[in-house]
Amino acid sequence: MLVDVRLDDNKVDLDTAHRLAEALAVNHTLTRLGLYNNSIYNDGALAIARVLARSSTLQLCDMRKNFVSKDGRVDIAALIRPDAPSVKAALAAASNSGVAAVVAKAGNASGGDDDGGDSDDDVPAALQAMTVGGAGSGAGAGAEAGEVESKGVEGEVVDSPMPAIAGARAPSPAAVDDSAVDDVDLNGEEVVLHNTQSGLTVWL
Repeated sequence: MLVDVRLDDNKVDLDTAHRLAEALAVNHTLTRLGLYNNSIYNDGALAIARVLARSSTLQLCDMRKNFVSKDGRVDIAALIRPDAPSVKAALAAASNSGVAAVVAKAGNASGGDDDGGDSDDDVPAALQAMTVGGAGSGAGAGAEAGEVESKGVEGEVVDSPMPAIAGARAPSPAAVDDSAVDDVDLNGEEVVLHNTQSGLTVWL
């Protein structure tokens, strides 16, 4: 029975992420999923998170070093940690800014200048220095999977006894203490979402 899948550093992209989400929806044995250092943008990460939130078996999903913007983090956190104060505040702020955007757009339609720069998500800093290879999922723009050399925020890489596919090694996520997860740091280099009721931990 399959319980642990490591797809770290395997150029998992939007299409693969959606196919993976479909497979996870009918899987009832998997407890750990490793997706460290891939080409997953907001839409793909959110598709996987929707399945994780409903799973009764998955306990850990590592999606660090992908292209998930802050808006994407908030959307995923709303599924995994909707009770966290910072998540509630971020959702409220997004709701308010959404209303403001609608009002501003209506004003532009009546004669104002529209700069055309609106987008659903801010482009992560790691993408700004990359050559644009097409529309990214959720983040607005991205590079071809084969050309991506750096993804997300650089974190400390430590040796792990669990090798990923193709021999690459992903640093193992730190242990999560249930008593230390009252809130979520959405601005941290790494975001940990731990649901104490289900036991699920998602790393972004």
